[in-house]
Amino acid sequence: MMSRGRQKRQRTGHPDLLPSKQTDATHELERLCSSGRYEQAITLGESILELETSAPNQGAVRILLATANIQLGRIDRGEQMVAGSRAQLATAPDPATLVECMAVEASIAQIRQQANAIRLAEDALYTCRKLNPIPSRLEVQILNTLAAANLVAGIWEQAVGFYEQAIERAGPLFDLRRRAKLMGDVSIAYRELGRLDRSIQFATRSVEILETLRDLVALARSENNLGLTLMAVGDLDSARTHLERSLELCHATNLEMGRSHVLLSLCELNAMEEKYAPARDFAQQALVYAERLQEPSSIAQAHLWLARVATSLGDPAIADCEFERAIDQLARTGQGEELLRSHALYSETLERRGELRRAYEHLKAALAHATRNRLELAENGPPKW
Repeated sequence: MMSRGRQKRQRTGHPDLLPSKQTDATHELERLCSSGRYEQAITLGESILELETSAPNQGAVRILLATANIQLGRIDRGEQMVAGSRAQLATAPDPATLVECMAVEASIAQIRQQANAIRLAEDALYTCRKLNPIPSRLEVQILNTLAAANLVAGIWEQAVGFYEQAIERAGPLFDLRRRAKLMGDVSIAYRELGRLDRSIQFATRSVEILETLRDLVALARSENNLGLTLMAVGDLDSARTHLERSLELCHATNLEMGRSHVLLSLCELNAMEEKYAPARDFAQQALVYAERLQEPSSIAQAHLWLARVATSLGDPAIADCEFERAIDQLARTGQGEELLRSHALYSETLERRGELRRAYEHLKAALAHATRNRLELAENGPPKW
């Protein structure tokens, strides 16, 4: 028969995690997450959960596990963990853990490109700023999510504002990894605003830091950002180098969530070089990943690129079909800015074909969406935070 000590160790699933060491183990879990060692963090965190710990500590561990899984693109598992943490709050209410849950939920909505991502992030930021003291790390995390959600929605000025707030709140003592990720993100917003010098500056610095830190998951995203900005300034050879590096990192890290973005970037690059067959292949690959991982904006963008490539290849029937799929996707998911752009692009395409009546219908739809967006902004007023 086993001794009682042996039985205890076997039940916890980790011989070093005795109850007296639970606090140290949780601190180690935080360190692993903050240093980007997500696989190790998940192994340790799941071992901690097997212990008989307090409800608040269980909730905190689940939040860290949710974060690690999300960083690795395991969004469903991350959702399960944050739901478990929410359940812990029913028996042990804790304002800080509640905000952590709200922050992760907003992040998941933003990654999945859901229409409610901005609202969830605004609620999380409002609740976070009611805490005393305000936890700076958590505030920066929420600001980053809110900026990214505005970026997807095409609200560029607000996205830049939130990113700059996040960088300011991070302060000089914020760790390099998170500063590098913020720099990569703000570079996207500057690119959309046409401030390409600032975009290249932030994207290049982000790549340099993440390469040094060997955070390959974050590096894959930053390489894509830098590649897109280099495309915007016309440096296609350098852009290809960075985009191909990004795709290599996606494969090396088994990163699927967000891979559609890299594939769409390569599609755009090949289209700019008038290499339409590979451009179409990249768009089709992007569509497969976007549909599998439920990324509505990327689904629409893949259809738009398939439409544009078909137009360049002289196949109007396929182009029409892909334009309609993109517009339908955007209309169902409430992405007004992208919907406006898609109608405008389709209108231009039809006009070039000489189909003026249909072109006018889509131009009218674009104007209607623009008017509706302005009215909604005026009615909603400023956010509560």
